[in-house]
Amino acid sequence: MTRDLKIRAALIVLGMALVAMILSHIPPINSLHLSPLIIAVLLGALVGNIVPRILKLVVLS
Repeated sequence: MTRDLKIRAALIVLGMALVAMILSHIPPINSLHLSPLIIAVLLGALVGNIVPRILKLVVLS
């Protein structure tokens, strides 16, 4: 794995852990019928994809 992929994977894992911690303190949204784990995976992947792009823009500018 390249360094960039390792950083992205670490951000995805950190994002999932952060979302799981936040969701454990918020009452579940039953109207969505999604488990907190699925929401954590989706938001973690989103964070892992967006954060590196933002960091690249900040560093390059």
